[in-house]
Amino acid sequence: MKNLPSRWWLTSLFAAVLLPAYSAPAPTFGVKPPLRAWIVPALSAQRILPHLPEPQIVITNTPGLDFLAARGEVEPASFVLRSPNGVEKLELIPSPLTGDGGETLPPIAVDLYAVGVWWQAGNAWFLPEREGGAQILVPELLLHDASLARPGAKTQENSVRKTGGGVADFGPDAPAFIAAADAPAFQPLPLEAKKLRQFYVLFHAPAQAKPGIYRGTVAVRADGADAGAIPVTARVLPFELPAPATRQDHGREFAYLLAAGDPLHGRLAAGQGRETIAAAVNAEYADIARHGVRHLLFDAAFGARTLRGLADKAARAGLSKEPLWISAGPASTLVDQAAPTSLPVPDLDALAAAAGAPSAHALLATRDAATLEGLVAKGHRPFLFANPDSIYSNLAPVLAGAVCDRLPYFHLVARWHAIDAQIFRTSPAPGVENPEHWRRQVGVVPFRGDADGVLIPGFYDTANPWAEGGRKGMRSPALVYPTENGLLSTLAWEGVREGIKDVRYLTYLLQLADKCAASPDMYLQTEARRAGVWIRDMRVGREDLDEIRLETIALILRMQQLLDAAK
Repeated sequence: MKNLPSRWWLTSLFAAVLLPAYSAPAPTFGVKPPLRAWIVPALSAQRILPHLPEPQIVITNTPGLDFLAARGEVEPASFVLRSPNGVEKLELIPSPLTGDGGETLPPIAVDLYAVGVWWQAGNAWFLPEREGGAQILVPELLLHDASLARPGAKTQENSVRKTGGGVADFGPDAPAFIAAADAPAFQPLPLEAKKLRQFYVLFHAPAQAKPGIYRGTVAVRADGADAGAIPVTARVLPFELPAPATRQDHGREFAYLLAAGDPLHGRLAAGQGRETIAAAVNAEYADIARHGVRHLLFDAAFGARTLRGLADKAARAGLSKEPLWISAGPASTLVDQAAPTSLPVPDLDALAAAAGAPSAHALLATRDAATLEGLVAKGHRPFLFANPDSIYSNLAPVLAGAVCDRLPYFHLVARWHAIDAQIFRTSPAPGVENPEHWRRQVGVVPFRGDADGVLIPGFYDTANPWAEGGRKGMRSPALVYPTENGLLSTLAWEGVREGIKDVRYLTYLLQLADKCAASPDMYLQTEARRAGVWIRDMRVGREDLDEIRLETIALILRMQQLLDAAK
């Protein structure tokens, strides 16, 4: 081996700069020993499991929890705690947040959850299909009360508390059940010795909050003793986000459709009363609206009466029934490449009338041109799940668009847009728990690909969403889990919210760019072109999503300043 020449200055550099960096104590983030804390990305592909010695991906350039939110929005953060000896009762207590000008936000602006880790079938986190053999631990649930759902310590079985008390049976023939309601706020919990415990934190920026920086803490108490306080810094941005719009037309809605299924079926089978069911469905639909989805895709099999009731509940929750979206069958069937195309065409006139809509947008299975042409003549807009390029020549004149699992090349999408038709992309299959994957695939990827929206083909199995172990072939297609009074959220469902918000930030940037482009100021016109080129050149398949968000915000703030100065 060739000997390298002596470099005394390399040794000095290592001793003076690099060695202190390696030997410096880990940041405490305000937590007192023997507890140890890490700040971690809120929605990454990293699985944080109890038996790991420490998280692999951590954030060290911050003193604590940092939030950056537009007015009226919800922003996530996350941290991990570990105790060498265990804690019987861990308490996390958020303080009010105080602005630099003395303004305050109440403690409820910071909402804490324990990330529930439990057993799921093989392939969990990555794929919707089952894999034989042992189950694996997966972080998924967001729980105020961590005791509501827990993994078995000695067996690969989960424990979920049922409505009315008791623990659910997860066998393959177990009857449907409804989980007990989660607590309205974070509850104390134990920390197992030498085990990691992840926490998920949501900052709610009030719509009327004064822009600026707000500071507070999350106090930590271990078995009644002071165990430190994690600093919280929340910056409220000086703007509100618009509804998502397409990249090619910044005034046209980028539509998110959710095939939520029939929320009544499983609740009736589990014995819930109708008034309780009505309140729970209202809570479900309100949660869907809060996550940024505007449209539900209703199955025609619901029938006119059920459709009318569900459409009215959706509208009261803030969802839109204009246009009214109807599918000829379960969306999961229609988007299956091997599914039969013989599903009958529903009576769109009767269904639209029942919902109080003049016409319907319909996801169908038929490829009969005459049938499709007849629907168009009545004012309906039919869509097919298909490769858009394969049906363009024969069916494009009688279709409102297509839904596909992979977007075609830009020029092929442009052909459909030229005839005022739309191209929708399907999201990942419900059941995949990885939140980073959901955020990317419902956000920047379809937006950058010039899609007109995203179809999420399922929400949860309305028959028995909790029964993962007894299934064959596919895992439980759950983005969320139903409880007595609403839903339990998951990391994946939060990933959907952040993906939609990514599109809303990009929409606002492009709307500001339009204003700059219309200005006679050449400098503003240059800024508009710069934003368009930056979005065009984004590497949406690989680039860090948080970095894309931060760069988008930086460009927005710069454009706001330039436009204000030009007035």
